[in-house]
Amino acid sequence: GEEGKKEKPKNENKLDAFFSKVKEMRDEDDEFPEEEEKNKHQTPVQVMSALDDLLTSKEAQVIHVPFDMPIDQAVAAFNHKDYSYIRVKNGMYTWEGTIEVTKEIHIVGEDNAKLVGRWHFRDRGVRPSTIKNCQLFLLGQTTAKEFSRMVYVTSGELRLSDCALLSPNAYAMWTANKGVATLAGCILAGNADGTRKGFGGAVVMGRSTTSLVECQLENQEEFCMMVDNDATVNAVGCVFQASEVGCLMSDRGSASCARCTFRLMEGGAFAQLKGDDGKLMVKDSVVHGPMWHPRMPARPGRILASNNDQLPAIHDGKHFT
Repeated sequence: GEEGKKEKPKNENKLDAFFSKVKEMRDEDDEFPEEEEKNKHQTPVQVMSALDDLLTSKEAQVIHVPFDMPIDQAVAAFNHKDYSYIRVKNGMYTWEGTIEVTKEIHIVGEDNAKLVGRWHFRDRGVRPSTIKNCQLFLLGQTTAKEFSRMVYVTSGELRLSDCALLSPNAYAMWTANKGVATLAGCILAGNADGTRKGFGGAVVMGRSTTSLVECQLENQEEFCMMVDNDATVNAVGCVFQASEVGCLMSDRGSASCARCTFRLMEGGAFAQLKGDDGKLMVKDSVVHGPMWHPRMPARPGRILASNNDQLPAIHDGKHFT
């Protein structure tokens, strides 16, 4: 394990440690036996219209947290035949360990509903799980042995909309194996006041896919998003700011960014760990400062860039809109 994370001098390239770290990250992912992909995942539009139908249907049976039961018990009790969704009242809710989700669930938060803890989604079904209008937090510190992941998806699909994922000293969203995650209108950051950074916003490993639509990824120690192995990450209309790298690429990972903005990067908007078979598409985007991390010479095998603006770096104060 690595000890002294914090003691390295600031000017030393923090990403040098990534070669070994990525190997550990891969080892850390659970391996599941291959299964035939029986049905295709629904599109985000289908998912959201189905969810809206659910939430407005008259005979919707709702589990109320905390009145009916605590959040972890509500997840255990939920099934989509008897219930339409779990409604979380404003307030802070914690649980021990990790909530393991092995079926379709739907959670809707009232404003200021805070869910504090780890999640592991590994549903085998074809319909996605959804979490809407919740603040997801991780308060625990990382042990040297374990990668601290707040929301982990290894199979099935999870859709998050209008959520905040705040993960100081941890990774907010992590997909692996064939997991699918779609985030719309979410913020992925460190703690709420910006004093502690997350390690990374979205980690996309294995053969997983993560899509980010109109999200803000900021205040991360290492990267806003990272794609590795044979995984795919797509970002549309997102803002990436205040990190070492906006999008870190590795192995055969594929990334696309459209109508995105990158600013306040310590290294660059993009970086590739080693020159490999990666594929990057960037279009209609604005990059403040270097496009590529100046101390990482590798590039993805294929780069498609069109209609992007590269502007001088912004060196302003703490917050920016």
